[in-house]
Amino acid sequence: AVRQIKKLAADRFVPVIFLTAISDEEGLAKCVDVGGDDFLTKPYNHVILMSKIRVMMRMVAQYRTIQSHRHEAEKEQLAAARVFGKMIDLGSLDVPFLKHINSSLSLFNGDVLLASELPDGSMNILLGDGTGHGLPAALGAYPVIDLFYQMSAKGVSPEEMMVAINDK
Repeated sequence: AVRQIKKLAADRFVPVIFLTAISDEEGLAKCVDVGGDDFLTKPYNHVILMSKIRVMMRMVAQYRTIQSHRHEAEKEQLAAARVFGKMIDLGSLDVPFLKHINSSLSLFNGDVLLASELPDGSMNILLGDGTGHGLPAALGAYPVIDLFYQMSAKGVSPEEMMVAINDK
């Protein structure tokens, strides 16, 4: 029954306290192993049971708060992905000789793979591993991306470009 309750609860925290006559360690461990959150052996003390229920209710409230924050963060990441996706021109990554795989934009980082055709028909490719993680690192990569495309459009040499990017 506990397994089914937990399965039906999906991403909600539904606490289960076993009230049981089982007293051996293996039996009590199995209560927890199958998904129980706590147990109380018979004969039980009403005060202790009520205390355990209050603790579980606090845990439910904390879990809901955490879930709410997680859902809000996911919505913010999706919104940021839309904004960030519009800020970044993917350049010439669709050329046949350049194979790549992009991970989901919901996971931001400072890593970049950029390609841009130069005025003479050749191509600049930049593979960068930015410092840090998350949205701050991704936003920190934006000036590099912008500078790369601007300088590539002007035909600036890779050496000059790297000096300018490092300075930036």
